[in-house]
Amino acid sequence: MNIDPTSPTSYEYIHYANCNIEKIDLNRSYAQYAGELALHTPNGLWLSVPGINDWEQYCLKNNCRLDELKTEFQVLLKKTANILILHNKAAFEKFIQKYGYYNWHTKLELSIRWEDIINTYQGIAVTRVFPKLNNMVLWNKIWCYTAACIWDLQAVAKTEKISSL
Repeated sequence: MNIDPTSPTSYEYIHYANCNIEKIDLNRSYAQYAGELALHTPNGLWLSVPGINDWEQYCLKNNCRLDELKTEFQVLLKKTANILILHNKAAFEKFIQKYGYYNWHTKLELSIRWEDIINTYQGIAVTRVFPKLNNMVLWNKIWCYTAACIWDLQAVAKTEKISSL
């Protein structure tokens, strides 16, 4: 697979599953819970953005969650998919400016207005690791590797099972 993870127009991702499933259910609907979004990331189909900081490399490097690499799917998004892609520092800073806020009630360092993002986009892709995301409280650990979350599966063009252990 020839993917440039720094490109804002990458549409190919990898989904890993911890069981041997034959296909991804593209009719699935992901409910979002407003109370949880202040402290967590959205619910959705989580994808790895291929490259040196992807989910597989993170698991292997840290010898953790290796069971979650059992089954691998290539996921191709539609060219028309409305995905918020954080691919460079400028895009990340614009994201923080528009959707970031300090929540003094929960004493979080920085939180994200996920409801606004969910209502505007079909998903989000973080195609490189941003140290500021790594320093956020609670929901940040998902961003210590490159990842995407698609909550509206209408953005997915197709999936293909690549392998299973």
